Amino acid sequence: MRDIDAYEKKFQVGEGTYGSVFVARDRSSNEIVALKRINTEQEENGFPITALREVKLLKGLKHPNMVLLKEIVCSKEQGTNGSLPKNVFMVFEYLEYDLTGVLETPEIRLNQDHVKSWSQQLLNGVHYMHKNKVIHRDLKASNLLISRNGELKIADWGLARSWNSEMKRLTNKVITLWYRPPELLLGMIDYTTKIDMWSVGCIVAEMFRRSGFLKGRNEAHQLELIYKVCGTPNTQDWPNLERKCRLWKKFAPGPNDKIYPNRLAQCLRENLPHPKWMTDQAVSLIGKLMENNPEKRWSAEQALDAEYFFEAPIVKQAKDLNMKFAVASAHEMGCRKKYEQNEAKRQAQIAQARQRSAFAKSAS
Repeated sequence: MRDIDAYEKKFQVGEGTYGSVFVARDRSSNEIVALKRINTEQEENGFPITALREVKLLKGLKHPNMVLLKEIVCSKEQGTNGSLPKNVFMVFEYLEYDLTGVLETPEIRLNQDHVKSWSQQLLNGVHYMHKNKVIHRDLKASNLLISRNGELKIADWGLARSWNSEMKRLTNKVITLWYRPPELLLGMIDYTTKIDMWSVGCIVAEMFRRSGFLKGRNEAHQLELIYKVCGTPNTQDWPNLERKCRLWKKFAPGPNDKIYPNRLAQCLRENLPHPKWMTDQAVSLIGKLMENNPEKRWSAEQALDAEYFFEAPIVKQAKDLNMKFAVASAHEMGCRKKYEQNEAKRQAQIAQARQRSAFAKSAS
């Protein structure tokens, strides 16, 4: 096994589930790669279980729409427990963009070919993963990497796990809040691969909007947004709702509460930079992915047959996409820093304006 000195670290591009992500250069081949650091001193037993799972899954799965794990390297210095190196690095292929970086960078001009191709590539990767009995459990825009050749790849497998239909007790504290389906928010613990499909629906909607779709502040608010957009869940559409979702009693509407109808189709057409891209077939696809009842929700295999992919413009291969973007790379971390800097500048301007106002009042 090579050690970390085989790579020259350049700069940080992200934070993973359990460590920082850096861009680096392989000193022998000059190839640019991504290094994901796993700090072995954070865990009592040395190596995070999530990291072990990620390595095991990525060694067993290979698909064009999954990020490629190239090798594992270690730091030379030993950790405090002595039996493990202080840091272990997972070496991945480097992709220039993540989807959050693309969507939040105004200089990047997208067309409907990008949205359609990336939606199909995402579904191809998810279909392969589910066919191989793996749930990702953290699909979101920032975990989808995009190369300058237009390829989309699913990354950050720290919460992923092997799955089968016999599993009756799974943790439901998974999936980032904006992408979390109603069954998890309502306490279901024997969920299926369909939890990932809700996340896919949210991501596809986000591509059309260039902004998050259901942006809840906390779990209760997230459920409220889902009720208002996708309709209040009920036992007619979802017969085993009470039995499967142990928190349903807490979040079921009371006698005086409003019962919301499903307004998803209408909401999907609001606040769009390019309303014409959101065709009836696009609305239909997202609607099938965002069914409240997971049993009615489309699988990735069903979604790949959606009419949306067969209407004009016909879906393009990655290599045929126009990837002449105005910026050479864009990642969520950079966008977040830019937002924080702009916010700090705005707050400073507000404070200065208040000072000037207070000074003018005291002078008069």
